[in-house]
Amino acid sequence: NEPHILISLGTHLPWAKQPVAEFIQRLAKELPELEFHFSFGKAGGQTVKKIKNISFYDYIPYDLYMYHYRAAIIHGGTGVTYSCVKAGLPVLVWPHDYDQFDHAVRIVHNNLGLRLSEDVSVCAKQLKQLLIDNKIQTACKNFRAKATQYNPGERVLECLKNL
Repeated sequence: NEPHILISLGTHLPWAKQPVAEFIQRLAKELPELEFHFSFGKAGGQTVKKIKNISFYDYIPYDLYMYHYRAAIIHGGTGVTYSCVKAGLPVLVWPHDYDQFDHAVRIVHNNLGLRLSEDVSVCAKQLKQLLIDNKIQTACKNFRAKATQYNPGERVLECLKNL
């Protein structure tokens, strides 16, 4: 019954994954009532290593499992950001590269989550806030509803027909 939290930096950023995994271990000690699932983003495997309230996976397919989580800690990459929106998940966003900083600003601006603090105690408070904040929960629910009405393939075809 404990809330499960996804942690993913996508399939890129190999240099960032170990330091983030170490940070999450410190965070998990602060929040023993939560269950953390860390994805290393290595396609082809489902290896699990469990340390107390953290499970480490080689890969977690978003489309299959995203709806089982209550929140996510992400880097703000396009794929995981859109998967969180489609699932209505609030996020702590921790951008590292490229377009992730732009996505982080949009996430915060639209009340879909918070910019992660690298202070473990502050981050623990932020994560708790994601789980109870009505403004964030409502925004996530509203964006989820919008996402279900949007079909990008149809939109592209519509634009092509109008050329």
